[in-house]
Amino acid sequence: MLFGSIEDWPGLYAKCFRHLKPGAHFEQVEMDFEPRSANGPLAPNFSLVQWYNLLMTAMDQCGKPMRLPPNNSDRLRAAGFVNIQEEVIRVPLTPWSRDRHEQDMARWFNLGMMHGIEGYSLAPLLRILRMPEEDVRDLITRLKSDMLLVMPRIYCRL
Repeated sequence: MLFGSIEDWPGLYAKCFRHLKPGAHFEQVEMDFEPRSANGPLAPNFSLVQWYNLLMTAMDQCGKPMRLPPNNSDRLRAAGFVNIQEEVIRVPLTPWSRDRHEQDMARWFNLGMMHGIEGYSLAPLLRILRMPEEDVRDLITRLKSDMLLVMPRIYCRL
């Protein structure tokens, strides 16, 4: 999970390819934080949607986007990679799924988000967007509360 920390993805892919032995492979796992609902569109004032939009705006402004570009496979091919495979996994934010494996993933993902949301949020929202600290902390508090109480059927992608 390097999204938000790399400015030159094509350069990174070229270096990875250059340092791999023939026949070796490169694996990348990234989180697509865009919130989705199995019940249809999410309201723009929903805390998770607000947080996502603010975080993506901040990271785009500083030149270190946290979203997978639509042409990422092209970037990998340009670096020399072949047999590119992409697997998208739905990761529920709360254990609403009937699938036992998705329930377990949701519990772990929710725990990780609860502990990591402040770390993801503070520097980008305070330093880049220059939001008042009280507003950022209020958003984090609302988001944590919503993640425990009102996020049925919400998921991200891995």
